[in-house]
Amino acid sequence: MRAIENQNISELEQEAARLAKDITALELQLGQARATFQTLNAEIARRKRPAPEPRLSDHALLRYLERIKGVDVEGARREIMTPGIVAAVKAMATSVIVNGARFLVKEGAIVTIMDVEKKPKMRCHDRLDDDREPLEAWR
Repeated sequence: MRAIENQNISELEQEAARLAKDITALELQLGQARATFQTLNAEIARRKRPAPEPRLSDHALLRYLERIKGVDVEGARREIMTPGIVAAVKAMATSVIVNGARFLVKEGAIVTIMDVEKKPKMRCHDRLDDDREPLEAWR
């Protein structure tokens, strides 16, 4: 190849076009290399992450109680969903007390059942900043 100063304009244009093609090909290779690099780093990070703690779903626990322990789940459902409870839920009650049990209702579903006789356990993530009694703060 002759020095740039010794080339005519047509030769310079041909050389520039060849280099442009080379640059395009190299940019494509660079993009592919970057994508592979990111994939490798993601896989390395995934493999280094600690395995999640094993957990037991509520569904599996319910099936265990039903199928292994012999708990009559549908019978319990019928015992809970009495006509009075169903009527209260349909009437938009947020809480129903029957036979010493408090049924908490949200959006038309009974979400939990508590024993009325037992005091609720306080679950505070932050300390109380005032002098209210713990039960009053819970309400």
